[in-house]
Amino acid sequence: EVFNSIVNTIDDVLSAEVYGNCIERDSNMDIMVVMRFGSKEALSSYLNHQLHLEFVNTIDKHVVSRVSFDCNDMTCNP
Repeated sequence: EVFNSIVNTIDDVLSAEVYGNCIERDSNMDIMVVMRFGSKEALSSYLNHQLHLEFVNTIDKHVVSRVSFDCNDMTCNP
């Protein structure tokens, strides 16, 4: 729900998908969020957008560990 709202509200957020972990391992994360943006500037805009900041404020108290990976499709594909 939150990510649908983000996609529908913030310009240049092209998609947001949430995946749950299917194999229990100590090194695995519980969820993975994949977001696609129309540009690098759109990522920056998203990170500073009030809707994102409110979400972070709500969820941060439940997060034990977080990993981030930013990729430009032109440079990440082998």
